[in-house]
Amino acid sequence: SSLAGVPEDVLAFVDYLTATASDPMKTFGQIDEASSGAISLQRFEEWFGALDCGKFRHEQQKRVKEIYRYLDIHGDGKVTVKEWRVIAQIWQELKLSIKEFVRFSQNCFGSDWSHVWTCFDTNKNGTIEAEEWATAVRRVGYFGPPMPIFRCIDRDGTGKISREEFASLASSVAAAAAIAR
Repeated sequence: SSLAGVPEDVLAFVDYLTATASDPMKTFGQIDEASSGAISLQRFEEWFGALDCGKFRHEQQKRVKEIYRYLDIHGDGKVTVKEWRVIAQIWQELKLSIKEFVRFSQNCFGSDWSHVWTCFDTNKNGTIEAEEWATAVRRVGYFGPPMPIFRCIDRDGTGKISREEFASLASSVAAAAAIAR
């Protein structure tokens, strides 16, 4: 998977965008208010600071700089539209990974997502922790990248998937299936 070499914070940022934005390229346009075709670190930090992104509660300024450095491929102090397209590629790869996981889960468990929950919440504490997730995914035979999917489902960034967060995935799958009919 092309997600394998992507830093954790960049994946968390893309996870956040998939939940809150319709198109990563439109997000670039929102950040680049001057329509200059490039985003400075200062502007990126300002924009990021205005977000309500729980995934970055700890050490936000440092983590935002790391995301920016990853995107600033040329190291020239600006992120261009062309460099930002990396976000769109990661976005698409993440969506594909989730789609593949959903398809795999449906093949293994049918449409009963409560059964998937039961299989993954092995310690029966009402949440699925990251290690519990990784173990369960391997145990059921899924070979895709487990942690980007985990982080995407863990919308609040607590490091645990709640029953509500998992139900949100299940209802999204049901809605997509209804639209496809």
